[in-house]
Amino acid sequence: MKKIILPVLALLMSSSAFAQNYYHVKKEGANPTGYASGQVFATSGNTVILNKTSNDVLSGAQTIPFTFNFYGTAVSSYKASDNGYITFNTSATSTVAPGSSLTSADPNNAIYAFWKDFELKAAPNANFPIQVFSYNTGAAPNRRHVIQFFGLSAKGSAIAANTDVHSFAIVLYEGTSGRFDIIYNAYGTTGSTGLIGCENSDGSVGYTMGGSTSNFKVASDYSDAKNLVYQFNYGIQADLDPALLSTNLTRFYKVGDAVSIGGVVTNYGKTPITALKVNYSIDGGAAQTYTMGSLSLMGSGDNTIAFTHNIPWSSGIVGTLSAVRVWVSDPNADVDADLANSELTASVLRNQGTSTVERNVLFEEATGGWCGYCPDGHLIMKDVVDQNPDRVIPAMHHNSSGTDLMATAQGDIINAAYAKGYPDGFIDRTIFPANRGTWAQEITNRLSVDAPVKVTIVAKSYNPTTRTIVFRVNARFSDYWAGDLRIGAIVTEDEVRGNPANNYWSQHNYYSKFHSSGGVGGASHPLYNELEYMDGYRHQHVTRGFPGNSAWGLAAIIPDVAEPDVDYTYDFTYVVGAETKVSYSKDNNTEYCNTKDDAGSNYGWNKVPFINLIGFVAEYDGANVNNRPILNAGSTRLWNLAANIQEAAAKATINSVYPNPAKDFANIKINLTENTNVKIEVYNTVGQLVSVEQNGMMEAGENNFLINTANLSTGIYTINVTTLNGTSTTKLNVVR
Repeated sequence: MKKIILPVLALLMSSSAFAQNYYHVKKEGANPTGYASGQVFATSGNTVILNKTSNDVLSGAQTIPFTFNFYGTAVSSYKASDNGYITFNTSATSTVAPGSSLTSADPNNAIYAFWKDFELKAAPNANFPIQVFSYNTGAAPNRRHVIQFFGLSAKGSAIAANTDVHSFAIVLYEGTSGRFDIIYNAYGTTGSTGLIGCENSDGSVGYTMGGSTSNFKVASDYSDAKNLVYQFNYGIQADLDPALLSTNLTRFYKVGDAVSIGGVVTNYGKTPITALKVNYSIDGGAAQTYTMGSLSLMGSGDNTIAFTHNIPWSSGIVGTLSAVRVWVSDPNADVDADLANSELTASVLRNQGTSTVERNVLFEEATGGWCGYCPDGHLIMKDVVDQNPDRVIPAMHHNSSGTDLMATAQGDIINAAYAKGYPDGFIDRTIFPANRGTWAQEITNRLSVDAPVKVTIVAKSYNPTTRTIVFRVNARFSDYWAGDLRIGAIVTEDEVRGNPANNYWSQHNYYSKFHSSGGVGGASHPLYNELEYMDGYRHQHVTRGFPGNSAWGLAAIIPDVAEPDVDYTYDFTYVVGAETKVSYSKDNNTEYCNTKDDAGSNYGWNKVPFINLIGFVAEYDGANVNNRPILNAGSTRLWNLAANIQEAAAKATINSVYPNPAKDFANIKINLTENTNVKIEVYNTVGQLVSVEQNGMMEAGENNFLINTANLSTGIYTINVTTLNGTSTTKLNVVR
């Protein structure tokens, strides 16, 4: 069938009564799962369809890895044009330059993301990616195929700014619905005009936004949360479809405070809405209704309206978690076509408003021995920790993508979730500043925000025979708190070094004057005179493990509603590997490296005196990896080996042993007058040595030490606590 020429086609498209067609709704920031505008910078996963330089080029046929239903017909391949469209007519051999409306010359069976006379040409920045590429996201039966156009510029125009290049994508959805999205990023200019829409295989049915040409769509900033997403659905658009996009509710309100409930609403139907009811209820109680009139809520999600309900909510008992349901209804005193998108429910806790605990910051850094820029990140972390020695808790997660065997499986999980490059920093898993120049200021800002929970290491023990560490993480909230709250732990080690091995133990250093760049930081950089591969590099704060094997913390230890002034604890166990020696043949002893091979100084890793214990409390959002903040953290050295502390003949006093009788563990409180070496031994009733629980340095003051009694039989045991000054004893009753 020949194409119906506008304006007849425009009339055909304006009335859904004649035939099914596509229609669109605007959904700002509602990106398909797995879509990321930054995918253009990925080193894997992309298939380049068209590359610079291209002008009026139609690609070869590209395969869709699933069946996509377009205008009711299954299609499995397409071709892409540098003029901003794709066509499922794979017999086409050339691209088509656009006109101002759909005509008989159009490429049929096509989706026009932005049909304009574009070209792909080199930009002044040679590293700026300019290409059309594809990638896939999701798993069957919910896969998506993304065709990203990046860096297109108007034919013949110069590229001098981000407004001169355009970025947009087409996303095809698996299944029979026929849905596709068109997404616009922050590149480009609204001054560009072109066609946005689609038409079927013979051109008899088509749809364009606005009925003809449209201005280019440009997001308000470069974050994916601001992407302009236009969802195209095949079928008949509803008349009235109000959708509640968000509410203003936060998770916590002080008991007795009046809460003004509001939100943002749009209209996915085709008929403008002039009147609407907004409602809320608490825990399924009576509805509070407010009628809004004189509205101008246009169709297809074209605009939004913010509202505030005229009846505030002030009830609720302290510590009460309430389900607050908010919904919109009765558009134009008529029927809402889709109730599913008209309501939202939030869990809100009434508390005392007393979250006043001093915050420590967990500062995690993505790094690797293979990463030449990472030593600069190490220096920045050192400066930040030196300036805040008691409140910034560092952990270096080495990445396994290179030859770096300091990586851990759980550390890789954190890096995979948050790292945009290497090095990168994660501040309480709340702030993810890829620019390391902002780390220090972001940490300073974070330290000024009070936390709801205090996290401490309240007991620790080390068994020299089994090389097993047991330490107790304690969480105490200052106010009621709610959520999926988790206790976690990290074990790190300082002064880690290994045998010479480039990109592994021998840290790669782009700042070295021996690097091919001559030193990327110039002669003033602290690492300028170091080797390009730094033998004997002393790696600090190296993550050795996440006890409990959970990067996100352990669930079900803290209840859904945590109470103030209650201790929530968990005992973590970590086994230190065999202490490993290193050997060097070359002298490279500098401020950052140590290749001394003398007796007593050639230990490389798994050095117990350099082990650090970290505890943290985090919230967990299973649906959103970017909503798993660390609420607070605490840390301690396993041993305190400060240079000015020497082993002394300190006196040990056993203050108490509890519980007594004990079943699986006992806690012994030992008071020391000085820092000293302490041995803790357990003997049975016939004087046989059962176990050595501790044989190492302990700090002056009161020490809480865990003794594992899970494997002991019922009976009376003697505990000996020995220092150079003598032995103190106590009795422990074990029952089964």
